[in-house]
Amino acid sequence: MSEERQYYDPYQLIREVGFILSQNGLEVKDFPEGQLADALTGACQLLRAYGVMPGMDIRDTFDRRLPPYW
Repeated sequence: MSEERQYYDPYQLIREVGFILSQNGLEVKDFPEGQLADALTGACQLLRAYGVMPGMDIRDTFDRRLPPYW
């Protein structure tokens, strides 16, 4: 039985968690500066714990714009 890797967009997981929290009556705010990196790290760790690789659709990856200082 060959095991094929599964991938999931960690940014999508962050959006979905925010939605679930708001649906459960919690006030969800935008991340303060620097907190998105913490959320992304946590989302990636959670996905890996489930055996899912964090990853994005290649088209989404190329659509993202790098900050001007890169």
